[in-house]
Amino acid sequence: MQQAFRIVALVLIWGATTLAWIVLDVVLVQRTDQADAVQRGALGSLWGPQQAQRAPDVSCGRGKTFSLLPLTDSKLAVDLALDQRRKGLLWYNTYRVAFDGSYRFSNTGAARNCTFALAFPSEDGIYDDVRVLVNGKPVENAASFGAVSASIPMDHAATATVEVSYASRGLGQWEYVFGSGVSTVRNFVMRMRTDFGAIDFPSGTMSPTSEQRTANGWDLTWDYRDLITGNGIGMVMPELLQPGPLAQRITTWAPLSLLFYFFVMFIITTIRRIDLHPMNYFFLAAAFFAFQLLFAYTVD
Repeated sequence: MQQAFRIVALVLIWGATTLAWIVLDVVLVQRTDQADAVQRGALGSLWGPQQAQRAPDVSCGRGKTFSLLPLTDSKLAVDLALDQRRKGLLWYNTYRVAFDGSYRFSNTGAARNCTFALAFPSEDGIYDDVRVLVNGKPVENAASFGAVSASIPMDHAATATVEVSYASRGLGQWEYVFGSGVSTVRNFVMRMRTDFGAIDFPSGTMSPTSEQRTANGWDLTWDYRDLITGNGIGMVMPELLQPGPLAQRITTWAPLSLLFYFFVMFIITTIRRIDLHPMNYFFLAAAFFAFQLLFAYTVD
């Protein structure tokens, strides 16, 4: 009878402590999610949001008739520098990006005026040192309404080369998108250099055709002659271990460790016939929970 009472008491103590851990777990999840929702938006405004650079459009026409010209050659250089920032209780994988693109296209129709337009990755972004060159000549005041553009008079069979470069900042990941849906890409070369070794590619993007390890990062190349794809190119910045989610995961598995400890203690006291009062188990459970509670509030 006494043994049965002891077992019931142990189960009740373990169950009550587990319930307390569940409450702590939920509080940690809610606190982290709420902080992330507020701070990610604030950091995006201060530093810059996630970026997705779209390929440029070239439209040509005479009068009211316009048509799009395909790019015949694209050579891009992208430098990504990780610059992680802490906002409140959480770390965010912010980065700096230097973009340099050279695009070539040819006028297959009659002499007409063509407009080259490259939209910035985000209207809320920060862009510095923006430069646009058409056939080697700089274009003044090319940036307006969230894009850079240049008007180019082109004769029949004429070829133009437009170079665009800028420096910016972003959050989370960087992508290059060829277009909406499936696109045809010809003579495309992108060289991406990173100053971090833990590289990862977003879902729905292509892996590089060649990669080389450098002293502090990677030198990646995407080289295609005649590509048809609906995927883009991207890079996910490495993340630091977040203290909030770490404490939450440890708290989730805490009841299992207490159960194992109670089981071992019960077996040892039974074999050695030690009359250990259930209050001793209560204080042990309280010590376990107090450690998790202290850990949860000190990691932040």
